[in-house]
Amino acid sequence: MYLIIDILLSLLLIGFTSVEMIRIYVLKKDKNVPLVSLASMISIGFGLYLIIKNGLVIDYGTQAEISASWAGPMWLLGVVCLFLGVIFLLGSILKHIFEKLKHTFTKKTTETT
Repeated sequence: MYLIIDILLSLLLIGFTSVEMIRIYVLKKDKNVPLVSLASMISIGFGLYLIIKNGLVIDYGTQAEISASWAGPMWLLGVVCLFLGVIFLLGSILKHIFEKLKHTFTKKTTETT
């Protein structure tokens, strides 16, 4: 039962974060940035949970426990959740820094003329 919930939640977080990253960075629609930031932080936390939980099963479990709990694919889903969350947060931070630098340079240029 928990396996199905883990799979659905991870796929929901991966799908939502991926679609919104495309909308924000490719289509330049910044309406849902706070919501996507929250979803990416939840994605990071859930990814860490999946990595730790299934990593322990892979390291210390028997072969029957590993195959019964789908530890390998679930660990991979955790890595993907973690990766997408970190990529979105780093992209948001870099975008904010570049916008501040652009604003600073355009402000200096208009003041000197």
